[in-house]
Amino acid sequence: MKLKEEEERILEELKGLVKGCIVRKEISGKEYYYLVWKEGGKAKWKYLGKDVPKDLAEKLENRKKLEERLKEIRKRKKELERVIRQFLKGSI
Repeated sequence: MKLKEEEERILEELKGLVKGCIVRKEISGKEYYYLVWKEGGKAKWKYLGKDVPKDLAEKLENRKKLEERLKEIRKRKKELERVIRQFLKGSI
């Protein structure tokens, strides 16, 4: 798959995934879980309950992996663009 196509596919997939991270708070000796994310520069909190939904943890992990792959793709694209510019200048 071409880098540009893979980048577009990942961006589209990320649109449908949950953002944020899971935070555990202890209040009066009891544990409670929250989903925390940034929106408009402010932290938003959503109460999850006394347990973390398994599917939510999996979705967040999937998002993290996709974001890491997207970072690798963008780095590789920059490297290729640099090599192409050098080639066109006659440096290679």
